[in-house]
Amino acid sequence: MTPKTGPRIRANADAHGVVVEVIEGAAPDSLVDLPDPDRIFVGGGGLDVLDACIGRCPRIVATYASIGRAAAAADRLGNLVQVGVARGERLPDGGLRLAAENPVFIVWST
Repeated sequence: MTPKTGPRIRANADAHGVVVEVIEGAAPDSLVDLPDPDRIFVGGGGLDVLDACIGRCPRIVATYASIGRAAAAADRLGNLVQVGVARGERLPDGGLRLAAENPVFIVWST
């Protein structure tokens, strides 16, 4: 987590009326002393964070930019989808084309 991430998470939660507890620290080491959660979201990173979560909670969702990490996570959790978005861009002649953004892989437990 970067120094700007914690305040941004809190502000986003406040804006949506959601109560969150932000634990600042480097994963997976900062996870060791936390109680077992009822849900886990892993927002990218390496598989070491996912591995530290497996066994502590039956409901896990993780996202990855790399198909290699996503495939390895799917081996652990069971499910994998790829989500892609395309942004409309004007062509020189005024036509419109869809330009693909980077895909994201979502993996979740069964």
